[in-house]
Amino acid sequence: MKKTLISLAGGLILGLISSILILNYNGWTYIHHNKNGEVEKVINELDFNLLTNSLLLIFASTILIYVLISFFEKRKNKVKK
Repeated sequence: MKKTLISLAGGLILGLISSILILNYNGWTYIHHNKNGEVEKVINELDFNLLTNSLLLIFASTILIYVLISFFEKRKNKVKK
């Protein structure tokens, strides 16, 4: 249980940091003007590729941390015997 919580928290933190540093946010902004040329409405759209890739990075880092913790636990138990 402890290993799972550590890997989830670590994967979330590591995945968010790596997605901020590696991926670029290219959100779209639409600006609607009225007849006088004044800004009437501003629409910001999300970049769903960024969200998908960020979630994949978080998932991959969570699995990587879980596998590493499991490996070091097995190695630690093997050395004790």
